[in-house]
Amino acid sequence: MLLWHQKVGKTDYLAGIMTHKPYIAIIGAGLAGLSCAYYLEKAGWKAILYEMDGRVGGRIQTDRLEGFLLDRGFQIVLSSYPEFKRLFKPQALQLKSIPSGAMIYYDKHWHLLENPLQNPSFLYYSKDLPFIQQGDLFKVVKLYGSAWLSSFDSSQPPQSTGDFLKQTGLSSSFIEAFWRPFFGGVFLDLDLQTQISTFAHLAAFFATGLACLPAEGMQAIPLQLAQRLKKSHLLTHHRVQAIEGQQLVLSTGEVQAADKIVLATDAWQAAQMDSHLSAPPARSVTCLYFALDQDALSFSPYLYLNGMRQGPINNLLFNSITQPTYAPSGQVLASVTVIEPSWQNHDNLLEAVLDQLETWFNVSAKKWRHLRTYRILHALPAQVEAPFNPYAFLEHQPHVYLCGELVDEPSINGALYSGRIVAEKLMAEH
Repeated sequence: MLLWHQKVGKTDYLAGIMTHKPYIAIIGAGLAGLSCAYYLEKAGWKAILYEMDGRVGGRIQTDRLEGFLLDRGFQIVLSSYPEFKRLFKPQALQLKSIPSGAMIYYDKHWHLLENPLQNPSFLYYSKDLPFIQQGDLFKVVKLYGSAWLSSFDSSQPPQSTGDFLKQTGLSSSFIEAFWRPFFGGVFLDLDLQTQISTFAHLAAFFATGLACLPAEGMQAIPLQLAQRLKKSHLLTHHRVQAIEGQQLVLSTGEVQAADKIVLATDAWQAAQMDSHLSAPPARSVTCLYFALDQDALSFSPYLYLNGMRQGPINNLLFNSITQPTYAPSGQVLASVTVIEPSWQNHDNLLEAVLDQLETWFNVSAKKWRHLRTYRILHALPAQVEAPFNPYAFLEHQPHVYLCGELVDEPSINGALYSGRIVAEKLMAEH
């Protein structure tokens, strides 16, 4: 069983647990670190994970408040993620899916845009949507039908997502109403400067899969993975400040030795531990949660998008309509995502959000009971360059391996994949 140690050293259990295989230290117990530990243990190895927080998950955290489940920032998991499917079964997490498509606020009205790849009949009655121009959806189907997105080679010349979408011939109204708020919300990048290689991978997953929420919140994903570890050890509240050779220097001043080190933190923590690493600019996000009475308005399970880029809200979801466990009986949970930096820093953000909600849904602002606001400064790294470092050791420290967003796209699939690949490299080189 995974041992959760708090504020203790490793000397109480380390002796003798790794007499035949290297002592592997994994810094960070997010999905990348947990994935690495899982695959090592599956092959008979063991690891010790150092986690500065009091619980696993990294950015994927869920809080409980008054019977509501509040993920720290709007998050979903895609059923099409291949690495997720390797490790989890939908029934184990009791996944519920959001319909593939979006409700788009455009020209002061809501319009339903369905995914033509999952509902081909939508191609024939989409002509009534004011932001869809002739040929738009057929161009989308042709693009995906060519298998270009699923087979995209990241070694191709760098290009931004925004430039690519323009080159496809999609109308500017379609790009502005759907592609910008949708993938701007995925990347926290409304300018769509994100590299096309990252967009290509994730767009293929969105096209073929469904966005889902677990019954116990998003943190159920790392928690279930952690619970599968039977012989590895997790040290919570253990912050690693630096890596010096084959030693970990903790914030307490304690020094721990390791044969191999896996650096599975976010990019900014990694850069603090190793001066040879440089962290990319950070994307921030603000997420506000609201509670409503169940009979307050007619709800849709679709993701709501701001197709006009007016006001603070980029996207909204009534989480508990998709996954009823997110709210107590008789209540509805709504999550609002704000991406534009100027709005995130606005002195009256809550009031501006409430005004926009009242306009959008014709429901008095008094009906929207504010539960909590999360301001996440380092939510994602800006992906304006093709990712990242190779799946290998650091050139100046051959015993340190990179994992997570340092080497792959910052997604659930990328984290799980990088953990598996690093584990396989460690075992192959032993």
